[in-house]
Amino acid sequence: MSSIRYRSEPGIFERAFLAPSAEIERAAQAAVAAAGELAKNDARAQYAMGVMAENGFGMPKNPKLAADWYLKAAKQGNTDAQYNL
Repeated sequence: MSSIRYRSEPGIFERAFLAPSAEIERAAQAAVAAAGELAKNDARAQYAMGVMAENGFGMPKNPKLAADWYLKAAKQGNTDAQYNL
């Protein structure tokens, strides 16, 4: 029978779950900002940003921002964005 030993210091996965919510929120906002910058000329990414804004993934729900992203994607021929508008 083997014994299991635990470290006294949390590992990377434990730290991710124990991180303060403000730290997680800042990281999510930075990721959304970076994604938005990358989505400037990519219709599929613009559609994805619309979905994120509409549903509150990584940001507060924002129907107006979602519509703006959907419109950008729709103008480039993205049919999913056209449908969501």
